[in-house]
Amino acid sequence: GFVSTNDSTGVIENCFAKTKVTADSSAGFVVYNAGVIKNSHAEGSVAADTSSEGSGYNVSGFVVYNVGSVLNSYSESKVVGRLNVGGFVVYNVGSISNSYSKSDVDGVSIVGGFAGRNSGKIDNCYATGILNKGNPGGGGEFFGGFVATNDSNGIITNSYATGEVRGQVHSGGFAAVNEGKIQNCYATGDVHAYAWFGGFVARNQGRILYSYATGNLGKLETFSRALNAGGFVGLNEGYIDNAYATGDVISEYTPGGFVSSNEGIIKNVFASGTVSGLVQPGGFASLNKRDI
Repeated sequence: GFVSTNDSTGVIENCFAKTKVTADSSAGFVVYNAGVIKNSHAEGSVAADTSSEGSGYNVSGFVVYNVGSVLNSYSESKVVGRLNVGGFVVYNVGSISNSYSKSDVDGVSIVGGFAGRNSGKIDNCYATGILNKGNPGGGGEFFGGFVATNDSNGIITNSYATGEVRGQVHSGGFAAVNEGKIQNCYATGDVHAYAWFGGFVARNQGRILYSYATGNLGKLETFSRALNAGGFVGLNEGYIDNAYATGDVISEYTPGGFVSSNEGIIKNVFASGTVSGLVQPGGFASLNKRDI
């Protein structure tokens, strides 16, 4: 893209890259950032070779690995990879704020509209790209409109995703898996998947506060059925407070207006969408094992 490595003493400001990158571990702007990047952007395409299972890893529209700080920056690159793919960043352990991705993103596993994986802090960011646009079979697993996996140390605040998500297993309008904290966030895109999917998050093992989802849920065109869909969350094993879902949920097996299966704590929430299913449909939850 623009620079391979921006070291801890490096500062990149007011810069622009228009690129066509075709390689693994590649980004539209910087591969590894340990310093500061601000007021910069990338356009073009970042497309790794996806012809074999051993290729197409670690591809992003702006930065692959961020341990530093990124502020006021954006990506509008088309992004294609197999594993660990992000519209803006593949793996964040630093901080990213006031940034966005308008990148459409295609991949097979661990794919996020903004971030593939977050173990740092992301604040006031958004993603509008579509995940697996034009792919009727979706991808593989772990697809999130904003982030694929938010790790236990990850904190995401004041952010949103609007793009459609097309995965197979563990797909969410905002996140595939949350183990950390998500607060004041929302997702508006529709989610099409096969199993364990949600309008906001597919699987929650962390904390979600003051967030909502408005997208509709349904099966992929290439599958005859869908399983375990929740208007807000597919499987909750964590804590959710002050949240809501308004989208319709269509799933042949165990659909829930807010959650398909709850094994955690859910407080101060509601669901208002229509729920359609053949086996154990629930206006709010299909199965509850803990506290609502």
